[in-house]
Amino acid sequence: MKRFFFSVIALSAIAISCTKSGLVELPQTFETPITFEPYTGKAPTTKATVMDSEALQDELYDAENSPTTKGGFHVLAFTHTTTGENSVADYTATPYMDEDVWYEAAVTDDPETADVNEAKEAYWDYNGVSYWPEGKLDFVAYGLNAKDYMAFTSKTSFTYAVPALVSAQEDLIVATPQKGETNDGSKINIPFKHLLSKVGFSLETNNADQKVKVTIKKIVLSGAFHNQGVVDMTADTPAVGSKSGNVTSYTFFGMQGADNSVVDYNPSIANTYDCFVGDSKGKVTDNAGKQVYDPIYANHTITVVANPAEDGPTTFTQTSPVSKTGASEDNRYMMIIPTDAQANAKITVVYQLTGDEERTAEAQLANTFKFEAGMGYEFVLKVSTLKVDFSVNVSGWDPNVDIEESYTLTPVTPAE
Repeated sequence: MKRFFFSVIALSAIAISCTKSGLVELPQTFETPITFEPYTGKAPTTKATVMDSEALQDELYDAENSPTTKGGFHVLAFTHTTTGENSVADYTATPYMDEDVWYEAAVTDDPETADVNEAKEAYWDYNGVSYWPEGKLDFVAYGLNAKDYMAFTSKTSFTYAVPALVSAQEDLIVATPQKGETNDGSKINIPFKHLLSKVGFSLETNNADQKVKVTIKKIVLSGAFHNQGVVDMTADTPAVGSKSGNVTSYTFFGMQGADNSVVDYNPSIANTYDCFVGDSKGKVTDNAGKQVYDPIYANHTITVVANPAEDGPTTFTQTSPVSKTGASEDNRYMMIIPTDAQANAKITVVYQLTGDEERTAEAQLANTFKFEAGMGYEFVLKVSTLKVDFSVNVSGWDPNVDIEESYTLTPVTPAE
């Protein structure tokens, strides 16, 4: 499978404020501010927790005019020292630059105001201003969206922890380091790479009867996973290494329990659970004749009600699904640490069709199947009144090489 590489929109980043820099006064040898050109690769069909160009540009600020955890990135620059004929950056030294960078949208002239010279192009800004030195600089950067799950052991190395709750998982992006940069009048390219594997689920139905609805109550990805790893941002190809923490499963519709555990659907425990409800549409294709699937996300809730009995066991019934307030198709991906091939990994789905009983289906992943960094895995569930078929579409985000694989998975427990 191919490696992915980002390349979407390049926007100039010109630092124009000079009042709130936390930096020591820097030599203004060339009186040229350091500017940036971040790019994050081919945008997916939905941004979700995926940091595409739009998500990276989210204009969310705190009281200090810095970006919040959604949008923006953090950049560090280190100066080079010369030893003999070699010139290398000292990553243990105090950074020459250590700043959050955020997106400032373009402004157009407003003929309704007295000042018609308000127009400015979009740019990437940061507090204060950093001028180019005479020597060379190395730049490293990471996306701010995932900073709450980073524990830094140095300025350039951190341990990343994947949240057990899927809805809290973020797309971890780290830039390929730009080494030995000098002031040549151009912006610094910040080419971000996705370090995790993106996992999504979609629904395909083969019954055109609109009265039939498909309710997906539970999806579990089981296997041998890690939930922590170390990232060295100075590596030529940043990756999650030194993996630790054993995780046996991730549940797609999991919710935060009172004890901070992950709670998922259980027909024998009274609670309100997230679920997905979709119509049975039959086969749908786009203008190019390509199969269209319904993305699965938490768009409804279902409530399990306990019915105590005086002289017998408690029974449980379920309400009809109701639309979930604030449901967003955008948040529909698992973000997991890449794994090598493993035995016994599988997908388990609990579902119900209108007028039918609740059923469970499973599919085994091949022993050669592995989740790779920067790759997207879309598991497609083809549901009928007789069975569930599973397939997986695997693709990357490299805009220069359009590679996509698709194959069928072997059912383990067919619906009965």
